[in-house]
Amino acid sequence: MTAKAELLDAVIECLVHRIGAQRYELWFQGNTRFEIFADHLRVGVPNRFFLEWLEATYKADLGEVFREVVGSPGAIEFVIEPQLFQASREAQQIKTRRASADKGSPAGEPTPSLPVETTHPSTRSYLRLRDFVVGPSNRLAHAAAMNLLERPEQATTPLTIYGQPGVGKTHLLEGIYAELRQRRGERAGVFVTAEEFTNRFLPAMQSRQLGPFRRHFREAHALFVDDLHFLAGKEATQREFLHTFESLRKQGRVVGVTSACHPRRLPNFLPELVDRLQGGGAWPIDLPDEETRRALLQAKAARAGLSLPLDVFDFLSVHLQGNVRELEGAIHAIRHYCDVHRQPADLNVVKTALGPLLQQAHRPIALADVEAALCEVLGIDRKTLHAPSRARRHSYPRMLGMYLARRCTPSSYVEIGQFFGGRNHSTVIAAERKVARCIEQEQPFPWSDQALTWREAVRLIEKRLRRS
Repeated sequence: MTAKAELLDAVIECLVHRIGAQRYELWFQGNTRFEIFADHLRVGVPNRFFLEWLEATYKADLGEVFREVVGSPGAIEFVIEPQLFQASREAQQIKTRRASADKGSPAGEPTPSLPVETTHPSTRSYLRLRDFVVGPSNRLAHAAAMNLLERPEQATTPLTIYGQPGVGKTHLLEGIYAELRQRRGERAGVFVTAEEFTNRFLPAMQSRQLGPFRRHFREAHALFVDDLHFLAGKEATQREFLHTFESLRKQGRVVGVTSACHPRRLPNFLPELVDRLQGGGAWPIDLPDEETRRALLQAKAARAGLSLPLDVFDFLSVHLQGNVRELEGAIHAIRHYCDVHRQPADLNVVKTALGPLLQQAHRPIALADVEAALCEVLGIDRKTLHAPSRARRHSYPRMLGMYLARRCTPSSYVEIGQFFGGRNHSTVIAAERKVARCIEQEQPFPWSDQALTWREAVRLIEKRLRRS
């Protein structure tokens, strides 16, 4: 292999690492030809659309790749190559003839010289539903998913699952799709991230070749879109997704999405899209509780081939209160520490292996921290929490503060009551029970500038406490 060929291989490897294999396969593989020189990189493309898109989107990345491979900055030059142009035209003609034969329609409608599938269902592996650990924090969402699978004729659509990062939204959505693929094969539908949907819609729109794009999504037997919040502020893409959703709904097809928050709280989203996302119910996934954390730790330790004593699981489920990824990271850290030091994973070894993580988890939360987080999230003044008034605008935030104080601090009922305006312990007990009922019943929390349920308010405040 020549030195130039080795450099080109290094360029491709570095580019794949930088932008991801899916983007490389979509935009570069088979569509471009690289030629490297001492002071610049030439990128051959099949047509002007590719030239303008790649130059606008990936020129900076290619510049960094050139600098990393060559060791000095260089220019990036895009050129239309006749051979690539001809190959693209021939491929387009073949696709047009095939589409005409399949549809029984006359040839002539242009089809894009872009890959239709970007998720590569034949090679991509999806998380399995049987590995999803069910607990109080995700039971509603899991039940909605199982209802969709077992009784699709009764299932409401869309299936909207929301929650903060790392709680298992993607796992649940991928699990549904993987199960459908096992049952239906190619009739399982389409699974994409919102970013992939956007990256395929924009070039199709700009090249005026929306027909194949729309057929692919609107004729799918089901559509699953992960991380829908990525569409925030992208009005054209939101409208395209809205029309796609409506088309599938009229055909009785399934639509499932995940989002970082409840549809009502999605920023810069079309009101009509927000309205439709709530049509099938929006199901939350919260941070795992102690029981679920224990089950998750046991499952992940088993998959990692790590044998842990029961007292270690008890200890970790109490002291690690983060998301699923944190728990998984703890298991990997323990296994690595034990492998390196050749020690059994008893409780003392585990404490040593997870020292920094446990110190972070052990930061004490005081009543004043709860008060500050509550005021910040709800946009209220601290006087509201301490006022003698029993008006709802005072009592409901105060009840929420008492509930969080019991949940997040070691303070007693008496200490909490004294802190929140000199109340007695029975007031705190009553507040704790009332808030728990409101959370269980998914009631809205009306005394806030935001549209929140009690559950969402608790989640946001706890998230703020973990950052403090």
